[in-house]
Amino acid sequence: MKIKDRKFLAAILLFLLFSGVALPRALIDSVVASVNGTPITLSELKTAMKSILEKNNWKALKAEDKNSLLDEIISRRLLYLECNRIGINVTNEEIEKSVNEVSSVNSMTREELKDTLKKKGIYWKEYQQEIRFRILKEKVLQSIIFPRIGERREALEQFYLQNKDKFKTAESLHLLHAVIPVPQFGESQAAQKAGKIYKAVKAGEGLSDAYRRNIGAPLDSSTADLGFVYKEELLPELEKAVFNLPAGRITQPLRAKGGYHLFFVLERRSSAIKSFDDAMPEIKELYFKEKSEELYEEWLEGLKGKYVIKKIEEQL
Repeated sequence: MKIKDRKFLAAILLFLLFSGVALPRALIDSVVASVNGTPITLSELKTAMKSILEKNNWKALKAEDKNSLLDEIISRRLLYLECNRIGINVTNEEIEKSVNEVSSVNSMTREELKDTLKKKGIYWKEYQQEIRFRILKEKVLQSIIFPRIGERREALEQFYLQNKDKFKTAESLHLLHAVIPVPQFGESQAAQKAGKIYKAVKAGEGLSDAYRRNIGAPLDSSTADLGFVYKEELLPELEKAVFNLPAGRITQPLRAKGGYHLFFVLERRSSAIKSFDDAMPEIKELYFKEKSEELYEEWLEGLKGKYVIKKIEEQL
């Protein structure tokens, strides 16, 4: 059952208790559900409910919300059981690495992180279990679900048609590049030589010839021909001057790292929408990014046919 209340859904996703391991008190608790014989007890459900009520300052949950919460617990059990069956697991080292990353991003020590969680009513072991769940889910997404996206060709084609503007090739320029090094010639002489080369090319001389005549050495073609270059590949101080030029023109000498730089535009390539086949890697990535939760839910739904799930409604 889907939960209509977004706030309630967020609370469930942040629920930090269930590890998929049956608790000893299951022997005396009422059983509200089971997955392949592994019981989910009323006390587990009540603990989850209490956590959500306290965090949201609610007095009670509706019956449909209790059912939705139980469905979430069942879904986690399915994940744990299936991952155990196919050999996907999470090591303590992976959990530690994730904890360290969270601490680093938030500029906290481990003790500060523990204190922060405690103030929010989250115990350390519960937090570690939540990290374990998230890592396990990500492994399923990456190792099982993403590799199968290519099988959804019809869905991918539809996604491509609906999002064509996201699969454009950026504008690019085919550039020749020459640099007159300041360390070799000094500031003043390097600027003069760059100016002479610029004027010669503007008058119709080839960049290689103008460079050889003024520098006294050939322009290294292996490094001078930059091929097609996108804006983001150039330094900010060069980008505007270079991309404002039409084909067949050269920039004025540009002072940047290393010396004076000259760029000659051989060809401009306009932005264009990629074909479906050319854009396929990007389509799959974007489709996966936007649909990952939906795809995960579909995968979980498929597991329900593999495992015996029982819910005892009268115990709720």
